[in-house]
Amino acid sequence: MLNDARRWLLRDSTAFPISALHGLVNGYMNPRRDTFPDDWHWGVVFSPLFGGQQSIGFEAGISYSLPRRADPPPQTAEFKLSGRWGVTGSRDATLQFRAPAWHRDWQFLGQIRLERLQRTPYFGVNNQARVEDSLEQAYGMVFYRYALLRTTLFGTVTRRIRGPLWIQAGFQRRNYRTTALADDPTLFGRDVAAGLLRDTTYYQAIEGRIGLRLDTRDYWDAPESGVLVEVMLASGELDNRSDDIHTSYRRFLLGAREFVRLTSRTNLALRQQTALSSDTLPYFLAYEQLTTGLPDDGVIGPRSIRLHGSGNQLASNQTFTSFEVRHKLINFREDPVIPLRLWALGFGDYGVLYEPKQDQATFHYQWALGAGLRLQLHKASMVGFDFGVTELGAELVVLTYFAF
Repeated sequence: MLNDARRWLLRDSTAFPISALHGLVNGYMNPRRDTFPDDWHWGVVFSPLFGGQQSIGFEAGISYSLPRRADPPPQTAEFKLSGRWGVTGSRDATLQFRAPAWHRDWQFLGQIRLERLQRTPYFGVNNQARVEDSLEQAYGMVFYRYALLRTTLFGTVTRRIRGPLWIQAGFQRRNYRTTALADDPTLFGRDVAAGLLRDTTYYQAIEGRIGLRLDTRDYWDAPESGVLVEVMLASGELDNRSDDIHTSYRRFLLGAREFVRLTSRTNLALRQQTALSSDTLPYFLAYEQLTTGLPDDGVIGPRSIRLHGSGNQLASNQTFTSFEVRHKLINFREDPVIPLRLWALGFGDYGVLYEPKQDQATFHYQWALGAGLRLQLHKASMVGFDFGVTELGAELVVLTYFAF
């Protein structure tokens, strides 16, 4: 009966605790083995969202997936159609295919997405501006925002070379439409009025990627031992369709993460990452992160220099380092497939943001020091918060994952 309940709990690979608990109850109430599929099956997707473009919102949709597995990666293969909505008015629709463990030596990832982002950061055409306190006090942080309509076609194929060493090739094609926020004074709107920008601009970017990944982590969502090393080069072509201007750019990523088990309940996590660009990137490209996984946004925030609002600065180049001590405060259930734990953690981040050819005296330095709690409900779902101090002051952030 326990195995059947476990299989029910895992059948929805992306659902948050609501459907996970529903599955657990159904597993005990309906113990017949033939009610628990071992093959492709349909599921419901529902997850709350905290932070980012949505601020507070939710994701809902459907999935068609294979059951989860005990070994990393926990996800076998999944098709997912979902939408996200937030109180800020930001929303998106996504069709996604992920297959990190469908085949032993191949990993696949594909995504088609349409996004309406209502709070994208903007600090000037060349991202040289800093937040001016007087303007932020007068208009709020919305003064440094603009509206972005973005469509994405993204895909990667990863092939095992030998053991934990993988090679990855990928591409990304995106269309951008940028406009000022309606009915709000913004820096973007002022630049339009000054003739530095059109009121609506259209861009198209095509980017190719090649990279290497060394991965010996014992888990993906909450690693306790192993290392992850990522090296990636991206080369892109950008067309300004409004003014018929064509430019090219290159980006480079070098990152490492190390996980050391100190005791049976405590582990140390370390991270170092550098992202460089051949030249100053347009503001909408500087907002995007180069990763070996799914596309990610925000120069700083919950996934990088924590306790900062994602996108309160932009930069073409960035480097940061992190440490984190994670301790299983309460181990309700030690199960490799369905763990139930309360984690306590202490962390620190330090980073530098800058532009190519920028004078070092004007680099932007940021840091965060804090602690947090996470309730881990199974291998891929957790919820909790971080609190602490940064160069900007004290902050509290609600999260549904570890930063790395």
